[in-house]
Amino acid sequence: MTADVLKRDAEVKILLDCTPAEAELARAFLVDLGIGGHLVKRVSGSL
Repeated sequence: MTADVLKRDAEVKILLDCTPAEAELARAFLVDLGIGGHLVKRVSGSL
């Protein structure tokens, strides 16, 4: 999830079938771009 306080909006990016390392790589990429973000993990067995 990313948020832009200047634009007053938020975005959710959904990562499917990723390893924990791949999800962290995507989050780190957003941080490197200066966007930042928060990774919300789904609990196994939910849904």
